[in-house]
Amino acid sequence: MADDDDNIKSIDEERLNSDYDSTREIVKILLDFIKKQFNSLGMDDFHKLVNPSLEDLLKYVMNMQKIVLKLEKKLVDIKTDDSEIFLNSMRIQNIKQGLLYAENLLFSIKNYNRKECKEYLDKLDKNNI
Repeated sequence: MADDDDNIKSIDEERLNSDYDSTREIVKILLDFIKKQFNSLGMDDFHKLVNPSLEDLLKYVMNMQKIVLKLEKKLVDIKTDDSEIFLNSMRIQNIKQGLLYAENLLFSIKNYNRKECKEYLDKLDKNNI
């Protein structure tokens, strides 16, 4: 019976680690896309984006923030000795921070605030996901 519980726990831990890896990769792609578009288009032309639009990108970032918070809760709530789970629960802070920088960059673009755009772009570049 204890072996069955250990197997279920192990499967849950593997699933959580896999969810973390997938979420991290999606966020990284999203943040890289935003940085690349801003660097190639600049603030003025960024407003002309249609597919996805500036508003779409804001929605994607906010949606990913919700997903990351749910994942963080699962990582924190699980009772385990798995060091990878523990590390991922710590690493998720960088993901949350990167999403916050991206959100602030997009709002700065929306408000035509060049100074803040530079500030948040620099922070995004330094963010280690």
